[in-house]
Amino acid sequence: MIPVVTVSIDGNPLTQVRKRAISGAIIESDGEKADSLNLEISNYDGRLKKPTRGQTVVVAVGWEEIGTVKVGQFIISTVSKKGPEAVFHVTGEAADLKKTLKGQKTRSWTAPKTLGDVFKQVAKDNGLSAAVDQTIASIKIEKIVAQTAESDMHLVTRLARHYGALATVKDGNLVVVPLGNGTTASGGAAASCQITPNDCESFSFDENDRNARDKSHGTHYDRSKAKRSDVASQKGQPQDGAPDFTHVHLFGTQTEAQNHADGRKQKFDRDSRQAHFALRPGLTGVPPGGVVNASGFGDDDDTAWTVKSREFRWNKEGLAVTTTAQPQQG
Repeated sequence: MIPVVTVSIDGNPLTQVRKRAISGAIIESDGEKADSLNLEISNYDGRLKKPTRGQTVVVAVGWEEIGTVKVGQFIISTVSKKGPEAVFHVTGEAADLKKTLKGQKTRSWTAPKTLGDVFKQVAKDNGLSAAVDQTIASIKIEKIVAQTAESDMHLVTRLARHYGALATVKDGNLVVVPLGNGTTASGGAAASCQITPNDCESFSFDENDRNARDKSHGTHYDRSKAKRSDVASQKGQPQDGAPDFTHVHLFGTQTEAQNHADGRKQKFDRDSRQAHFALRPGLTGVPPGGVVNASGFGDDDDTAWTVKSREFRWNKEGLAVTTTAQPQQG
């Protein structure tokens, strides 16, 4: 199959793209990192104007036989020009990641507000709509959620991670959903696809003990007993022989400590097992947060996996699409 890559900068298509787009990579993430772009553009004939920071780059990839799909819109963050080949090296991050999300703020939310109120306020302040899973949005603030000299993006990422969720900005929405369970913010099923060995150029399923933990613990101050109390995770899979994890932070309430213990345990479970699929030409898989149903690989690898990242890489030799996934959690 013949790969196709189209690139436009501030709405202006890059002509003779096969000669100019020497190589490139787009990495889509599940929200723990921003989507990123790396692009090398040839100015062999001197007819291109050097790109500048702040310009918008739109990239679509695919194959002549089946067409292309838009895989990202990015704001240029760095530009360099190198010779003697006259090559522009451009990097960028997801266009949805607004500058206002990066500015530091100090404020707080107190009971009886909910996490949904926090996410809605942050979304509103940044010109976004809030798309928050109801199980996360309905969590009540027991005492206080404090933002102290902290960016809005760091705040929502921290809160989401604390409750076993991910926060990301997509298509004008601040999206907050439980990690690894294959659902959207509205509660529906995320995009999914089936992958078999015949769909892969190569694949691997990896397990490691380094990230495994049997239990995760959180400590809170029990005012009724005037002492510290420990709670253990109630979610996740047992890991016999693996050490426990205890967070050093002292939580204000038992509920906060329990939520954190459960969230960290589930993250340890996800991080201790991964699947990698290098897809054959013509296949693009599903974006992060989507579900891969593995079939035909055998053992316990034939199961549902939640996509953590997807990469598109291209050069003169062709276009490669790879997916990294972790076990889907109920």
